[in-house]
Amino acid sequence: MGTYRSKLTEKKLKGQFFTLLKNIKLGKQIVLVAEEDGSVIGMCEATPNAWVEAPHIVNIGYSVVKEHRGEGVGSLLLKELLKLCRKKYEIATAGFFSNNTASRKLLEKFGFKRCMFGPRFVKRGNVYMNSEVMYLNLK
Repeated sequence: MGTYRSKLTEKKLKGQFFTLLKNIKLGKQIVLVAEEDGSVIGMCEATPNAWVEAPHIVNIGYSVVKEHRGEGVGSLLLKELLKLCRKKYEIATAGFFSNNTASRKLLEKFGFKRCMFGPRFVKRGNVYMNSEVMYLNLK
């Protein structure tokens, strides 16, 4: 649920949140949230692959509030998310920008392997960014 090209507004955020809740209720997404003293400090999600011939694949994403990075929040969230995904899926994938070395290291820690490199796959203004996709066999 990215907001890449447009400014995030309260209305858009609410819409994304309600879509997320709907998908959770329908069993289409798994979402875990880490909180500290009532504040969200991290979140991870698992979304089934949209490709009709790949129902065995789940796409995962995660984020941790900047002030709490390096504290193990991402590891804890990913560990629990993968436990839940192993019950329903055979393969997990995760995409990230190539300059995000923290994501790469976290995924490698859990056994993910790189399966795709996309040179200049994203363009924001005049800046191109490389992207990568990693995968993990869950079975």
